[in-house]
Amino acid sequence: MKNTRKMTNTIFAMLLGLLVIAASNQAFAQGGVWTTTGNMGNVRVTSRAILLLTGKVLAIGGDDSTGLWSDTSEEFDPATGSWSPSANSIPNAPPASALGLYEFRATLLGNGKVLLAGGGGSDSGLTTNAASLYDPLTHSWTPASSMNFGRDQFGMVTLTNGNALVFGGCAGGCSGPNILGQYISTVGSSAEIYDFQTNTWTQVASMNSIRGNSPSGVVLSDGRVLVSAGSNGFSTVFSTCEVYDPAADVWTTTGSMPGLVKNDWPMILLPDSRVLSIEPQPGSNSIGTNSTGTLSTMTFDPSTGQWVSTGTLLSRQDYGRFSGLQDGLVLLSGGSNGTSVVNTAQIYDPTQDLWSTTSSMASPRSGHTATLLSDGRVLVAGGNDGTSSLSSAEIFTPGLITPTPVTTPSPAATPTPTPSPVTTPTPTLQPLPSGLPTLLPKPSGFPTLPPGTPIPTQPPLPGGAGVIFGFINDENDNALQGVTVTLDGADSSESVTADEEGYFEFGNLSAGDYTLTCEKDGYETYTQSISLGNDEIQEIETIVLEEVVKAKISG
Repeated sequence: MKNTRKMTNTIFAMLLGLLVIAASNQAFAQGGVWTTTGNMGNVRVTSRAILLLTGKVLAIGGDDSTGLWSDTSEEFDPATGSWSPSANSIPNAPPASALGLYEFRATLLGNGKVLLAGGGGSDSGLTTNAASLYDPLTHSWTPASSMNFGRDQFGMVTLTNGNALVFGGCAGGCSGPNILGQYISTVGSSAEIYDFQTNTWTQVASMNSIRGNSPSGVVLSDGRVLVSAGSNGFSTVFSTCEVYDPAADVWTTTGSMPGLVKNDWPMILLPDSRVLSIEPQPGSNSIGTNSTGTLSTMTFDPSTGQWVSTGTLLSRQDYGRFSGLQDGLVLLSGGSNGTSVVNTAQIYDPTQDLWSTTSSMASPRSGHTATLLSDGRVLVAGGNDGTSSLSSAEIFTPGLITPTPVTTPSPAATPTPTPSPVTTPTPTLQPLPSGLPTLLPKPSGFPTLPPGTPIPTQPPLPGGAGVIFGFINDENDNALQGVTVTLDGADSSESVTADEEGYFEFGNLSAGDYTLTCEKDGYETYTQSISLGNDEIQEIETIVLEEVVKAKISG
């Protein structure tokens, strides 16, 4: 569609606004408040959560407490604090004998849709290569083209062009075979890219190592991808890391972690281009044992290719969730202290390499999701409290950020600084500091937020935020592909082509009156008048085009 580039730019406007963490030369006293919000319709452990362009959050799948991974999803509306189920289930889910959508992956694409792929934890030829797309405008899932490899427990990230990179993973329980008869020796080092504009998968260069059991990945500030950890699927867990360059289609080994990790080890990009992670225990981890962390954290420097120890946690939070806050800090929520699930939350200041405490969550959580909302708050949902699987959710509102001078403590007896108390029940978030670094390369014509601009509640859209969309069928209720759809307004005219599902969409529309015209060789031309309100999202009733021959006979 012709408006795809506009939607891609909107995606990256949102990603920049939500992922840019501003650096400062001041220390900060930490506050913050946790408040409970509406419960999900289902318990979800190790699910996936995606912030949509609408400002809502999509929660996907997850363990339903019986060991079966759900094929359901639901949306959270921050304005109402409530959850709404999606219109349909996720298609092509593996059967219960393969644990359903066990260890699938999902990510936001450059057109605003959500890509879900893979899943299924069985070595009986059931782990799938199927993929699906979620449309936030219709709240529904549709099948997408399938991957070249059946995978579960793999890695997936969104590249700076809006496409998705998947890498590594298992071919089943881990070794395979998967639904295509492939084993981890084939799947584990493979990588492929999904192109959201053509709905196609392309196999790219393979990694230097097999990486099953959920390798971790993060997109670096220069657009390359850092991948760490994983296993060979049998007995060996890795500390090695490598970097993928999409422009050159090359994987390059880089500095290793100080310990051996797997199972989606947490990493997050910092504003100075470093990557923050928790330092794992050194030594040998068996393939059947979860990796364990320490009180130390570490950062990866892409310029040197090395991991170095940095600040020290005040308490252990293995497999806690990182969230980058708008004020330049990083929130770590939940996880395990090695013996039990915790409700602890800590905040990291990358300018000082220091951790400080903040208020604790209402519930202990591990295996939860933590999603930065458009307004700077963080939504935490689901997980397990050590006894039960959870459907509950809560929101972290950062406290008033008070700059304090940085002083060098005397070696003698300078007391540890005490965090400033939170004096405002609902503190006001500060605007972003000036001089924000650009974390992602910007497409041509990409809008730049002026220094000091606060993050908007809704991502800014050029011209307007209105959307008109719909489907086109023939007289037999079959989707009609290749129809030229033109939308004429008072000051604009735009054309798109209906896809294989007969779907069309126009975005970034201002309020006003429009004329919609549908044309295809062999069919009667269809015309409809539409009035669009301010920021309205309007679905057109399914359009049926009549064949020219039949029209003449009936006349």
